[in-house]
Amino acid sequence: MSTQRPVEHPALDAARLSTRLSRLLDGRKVDVLIHAPKLKELPIHRFALESGEEL
Repeated sequence: MSTQRPVEHPALDAARLSTRLSRLLDGRKVDVLIHAPKLKELPIHRFALESGEEL
């Protein structure tokens, strides 16, 4: 998930979105990464951009 606005609770938001998506996809495992201002960018973000699927 990418947003231009700050995110107050990124871990909670990612967990909630991941749960919703997993339910919609019949239990399929999904990983959610949040890219937003003031959040540290980690190597996993680059990997996800290169190989992941944006929803």
